[in-house]
Amino acid sequence: MKMLNVLKATVLSISIFSIISVNADIIKETEYQLNKTESEIKFKIKNFGLLTVEGKFEEFSGSIKIANDFEKSQVNANVNISSINTENKSRDEHLRSKDFFETTKYPLMIFKSTNIKGNVENFKMEGDLTIKGITKKVTFDCKSSTPNAKEDTTKQSEIFNAETSINRKDFSIENGATIGDEVKIYLKIKPEK
Repeated sequence: MKMLNVLKATVLSISIFSIISVNADIIKETEYQLNKTESEIKFKIKNFGLLTVEGKFEEFSGSIKIANDFEKSQVNANVNISSINTENKSRDEHLRSKDFFETTKYPLMIFKSTNIKGNVENFKMEGDLTIKGITKKVTFDCKSSTPNAKEDTTKQSEIFNAETSINRKDFSIENGATIGDEVKIYLKIKPEK
């Protein structure tokens, strides 16, 4: 009888230890970098009220920390503004100048998430966006393009699509009488270890 009680106690201890181990594994955060080949940072802006100018930034880096409680996840990104590409070299040079981004003084665009609401398939991501030394709150509408992402957020197959719009004048980009104030930003984010 005594041996049976000892055996039961041993089994119970092993069971408790297993549960603790599993729970500890579940709450581990997983950190990814941006896959620079498959990720994209694009924008659109109106010119003369009718034409849409599209562009992208070709050099960027960032990290994505995905938590088991998805709303505690974090995103950080740095964009090299000099890598702007609108398929027009003279326009790109002008955008880098003091008239617009002034990239010699402000080389980076920085984003840091501060709040995430929703689930991995459909969520809003609030954060601080810094351009030309000016920081403003922005909110991205985000979706995962992977149907089964909800079942396993640790896979590297997810691609997150996000979009927002900003007023360029909020960041002291005021030149360009024919250029619209609203800039639409589109992100395609592919995490990788």
